This record gives sequence, C-alpha cells and structure tokens, in this order.
Amino acid sequence: MNKFKFAAISLLALTFALFGCCRMGAIAAEQRGNGKLPFDPATAKDITPAAFKGALKVYKTPEMNASMPTYVVRGSECLSLGTSFGGDGVYSVIAADMNKDGKQDLVYACSWGSGLHRTNIGVVEVGKTLIEHRAPDMLLFDDQDIKLFSGEGKITISVKDKPYADIVLSSDKSGKKTLSLKKRD
Repeated sequence: MNKFKFAAISLLALTFALFGCCRMGAIAAEQRGNGKLPFDPATAKDITPAAFKGALKVYKTPEMNASMPTYVVRGSECLSLGTSFGGDGVYSVIAADMNKDGKQDLVYACSWGSGLHRTNIGVVEVGKTLIEHRAPDMLLFDDQDIKLFSGEGKITISVKDKPYADIVLSSDKSGKKTLSLKKRD
C-alpha cells in the first residue's frame, strides 16, 4: 500500500510540475504572439558576442528561476536558447560559421537539470529566420570544465582543458540538418 501511495503522490506532483511548465510556455508564446518579449530587457544581462552587435541581441534573464533563461532577439523574432530547468542556463556564447554559408552562426553551451546534470551545445543559424539545433547531452561534466573554442574552421569542445569533441552541423540528402559531437580520440 505504501508503494501505491508513493507512486500516486509522485504522479500527482509530476502532473502539477508539467502543467506549470506548459503554462509558462503558453504565456511566453502568447507574449511573443503579441509582439511582446517574455522578459524585460532592462533587467536582463546582454551577453551578445561582438560579431553580432547591431544584428541581434542575446539576453540572459535573472527572472523565473535560478537557471536564468536566455533569449536571442532580432527585431520581433525571439528564440529561447537551451533548457532552463535547474543548472546555470546558457554560460558560453561564441560566433562561428557552422553551416559554411559565409555568415556567422551563434554557438552556445548551457547546463540544466535538477539532480542529474546535463550540458547541451547548440547552434542558432542566423538567416532569414533563427533556426536552433541542439547536440546530444553531455552528462555529468561540471560547467566550469567545458569550454568552446573556434579555429581551424571548426568549433572544438574542451573538457578540463583537453580537446574532447568537435561540433559539426551537417545536412543529409533531403536537407535535414543535424548538430552532432564528433568525439576526439
């Protein structure tokens, strides 16, 4: 009977948590639909890389929760970066031409997770629209141990100051793009 009560309470708590997350997402979508941003730029930290100054803004917001949601804003377009649930949110942003179109794309690292730590690497293609791609989770690395480096025509992820993987944005024959980590030996 105790296992049943525990399962029922856990399921109820999960339902309320998911409802809250869905509601926050609906509020943010409604605000974007009305041309309003889901945050106040006056209270947010501008973490825009120099290569994008004047073209777009990257804001890390102190509101909502400890992981500080991060947004890319260009005109009336607003894109939420990474996952904002636990962790430190977006903590590293650089510019690099990931899709080899001659234009700079936005590459970021973010941490999230409550309990099991996750780090994600993502790329936002900056074209007619902002398109986000995310690589698979890098579990159990501390944020301060992961750094992004650009050079030699690629982005390299370093873990504890040792090259770990290269970030690759590739397209298949149909044009579908995938962001992946190519682990180094």
